[in-house]
Amino acid sequence: MTSVAHAKPSGGAHDAHHAPMSFWRKYIFSTDHKIIGIQFLFVSLFFLLVGGLLAMQIRWQLGFPGKPMPGGGILPETMVVNGVILPEYYVQLVSMHGTFMVFFAIMPLLVGVYANFLIPLKIGAHDMAFPRINMASFWLAFLAGLIMFASFFVPNGPIRSGWTNYAPLAARPDLSGVTVGQMLWCVSIVVLGLSSVLGSLNYITTVINHRAPGMTWFRMPLSVWALFITAILGVLALPVAFAHGVLQHATPANGSTLTVPPAEIRLQFNEALEPSFTMVKLIGPEGKQIATDKARLDKDDARTIVLTLPSLVPGAYKAQWSTVGHDGHRVKGELSFKVK
Repeated sequence: MTSVAHAKPSGGAHDAHHAPMSFWRKYIFSTDHKIIGIQFLFVSLFFLLVGGLLAMQIRWQLGFPGKPMPGGGILPETMVVNGVILPEYYVQLVSMHGTFMVFFAIMPLLVGVYANFLIPLKIGAHDMAFPRINMASFWLAFLAGLIMFASFFVPNGPIRSGWTNYAPLAARPDLSGVTVGQMLWCVSIVVLGLSSVLGSLNYITTVINHRAPGMTWFRMPLSVWALFITAILGVLALPVAFAHGVLQHATPANGSTLTVPPAEIRLQFNEALEPSFTMVKLIGPEGKQIATDKARLDKDDARTIVLTLPSLVPGAYKAQWSTVGHDGHRVKGELSFKVK
């Protein structure tokens, strides 16, 4: 009779795969797609609560205008006076409510949560194609939310130009009254755009390359198809939001003219002018010629010349022009002005 000894299998790679992880590694800085999906869920619910609180203040002002808001005493006087919401703060409420609900509640909830949690499970993949990039995508989104939330605590508060933050109001701090909050909004959108692009590329790669054997394109669930198409649209659209944030950050306060609308100057003379060629020379703050352009005669008043000047940074300028009067003599002039 032969006896066979059964050796106890050594740990090896199998035990190493299931080695216990610390709390921070498993639940905070995790690369598991399910944990990351849950992280997106909690963050989106938090910002959903923030957006809801802002909406409640908007509803109070609409329902009881000029009346002290319950709990308004805890807000600074730059937002409320004796509990009454200030007009500037109301505009900020509308702007930031839309920003939080669209960018930090709906998008992470409908894409970040469901895509991370469902795509690998429904196509038979072990995890996302790039687990570490997936983790970086979440933390970039979280960082973007913190930057946006921090704009409430800077001088003059957050943006006052609506959640779309369109120029020229967003590009003119002298009109909106917001400088630092505007910059934080732009930085936050840039960081969030980077997060979304990384996540979308991860979802697309996972669906294309990590489907289980037999999971053909037309066997994929419709929910995966929806998330896959959403990711493709995100890769195409989010760089535009990224560029929007960069260009909006390029304001005159930062020495840029990218988003400053052109200025128009109207010069009225004592006599009617011929609609002839008029030269305009623009001299900049350093004495350099900036632009030479044509001016136009006002169609309703033959005595008025309309000068359309390019976007200008703050400083002192000088506009020199020459035109022709009705009797044929040339009229020359010079105008000095400052841009603040």
